[in-house]
Amino acid sequence: DVNQQLDKKVNVSDMRKPASDVAGIEEVNAKQDKLTITPADDSKVAHLSGANNFDTVPTVKNNPLLLASSLPSDLARTGQDANFTRKLQKSGVDVATTSDVTTAVNAITSNSINWTSLSVDSSQISDTDYVSNQANCSYRISHNTLYVSGQYAMIGNGISSHTSEILFKLPTSIVSQISFPSTNKFTIGFLQPLTQQISMMPFNLTNDGNITCFTNPHDLNTTYNASLAPGFINAAIPLN
Repeated sequence: DVNQQLDKKVNVSDMRKPASDVAGIEEVNAKQDKLTITPADDSKVAHLSGANNFDTVPTVKNNPLLLASSLPSDLARTGQDANFTRKLQKSGVDVATTSDVTTAVNAITSNSINWTSLSVDSSQISDTDYVSNQANCSYRISHNTLYVSGQYAMIGNGISSHTSEILFKLPTSIVSQISFPSTNKFTIGFLQPLTQQISMMPFNLTNDGNITCFTNPHDLNTTYNASLAPGFINAAIPLN
């Protein structure tokens, strides 16, 4: 009711301070007159626009800022050519120069184009054991891979001394870069005797660099009863 609401009111007299705690107008003016306010020297204030001339080097977290006059004279600038007398690196790795790139491109191009021919190993094979215009083998190295390609047509020979299976031989410098499997050889092609019901026979590259065939002229004639066995060589072998 009304009486209850009146009990909750705040009397103006309750908000008053004792007279001893209230400063008069004269006292306020007297204290204000004693305040000394010195305007800032505009020449010593940093402005957001325009040039600012500091008497001392500005600091950020107690670290002095680098002045333009302190920059080295040989500092590379984005708008100018830079001549580096020392090597340039990225993450600790030397950056390739134009000369480096040219050398690398020439090496890749050279390897990709040049093939080296291998001659039939005459110390192992007689010229009567193969068709001369169908006995060739070449190799090249490109992108750290050895490519071998060729053909070989073996002639059956009933003479017992014609038993060599070695046809060609790769240079030792190349063979030393090959990691051979536990069999110590890679199959690089196949030979097909011209008789019925005989499977194709593999050409292999062995870990001593020899390119061999599964059979030989004597066995081709006497065991497989074939007078001719043409075949192909085509392989790509990764180098170390």
